[in-house]
Amino acid sequence: MSESTAPIHPVFEKCYCTWPEGKGDDCMYCLKCNECCEPCCGQPCNGKDGVYCAVSWIIFCLAGPKFLAASQQQECHFVNHGVPYLLLLLALVPCVGGILAAIVGLWIATSIRANLRKVHGIGIQQWDICDCCATLLPCMYCQELRSMPKESWDWIAAIQENKYPVGGSIEPCYKGCVEFE
Repeated sequence: MSESTAPIHPVFEKCYCTWPEGKGDDCMYCLKCNECCEPCCGQPCNGKDGVYCAVSWIIFCLAGPKFLAASQQQECHFVNHGVPYLLLLLALVPCVGGILAAIVGLWIATSIRANLRKVHGIGIQQWDICDCCATLLPCMYCQELRSMPKESWDWIAAIQENKYPVGGSIEPCYKGCVEFE
């Protein structure tokens, strides 16, 4: 991968669209179809792993909590990571439910992006409004997925190994964005 030679507008710099190679790369890299799908669609990218990834994410209420937990560098627990995704079912309630579900969805996506930036040492080490805005662009989701290993979202393999969801004590975590040591 090569660095883009086009100048980046200052607004986009604050959104941290370009991450280092191997940590998500440039968010627009998703437009280079065959090259952008690693490690999600296998290394090297292939159809079998691509279908596996797509099927895993179609049921986002299972892949999402695992990915949220990985962004927080925690094991996936039902209360901490599963309940926020269940709250997305509020969208089924007419009017108000859809608004509440949208807010919960933005909170989840913003938390994941801010946490991954912290994990990879990208930009400021706190939540930023640009993390929220960036969640509205599909290329940012691809960037986040590229920045983490397959195990961070692979709920199918984790279930087969009896590692998902993790049992044990309930430690409620009300923060989406966590502080790392």
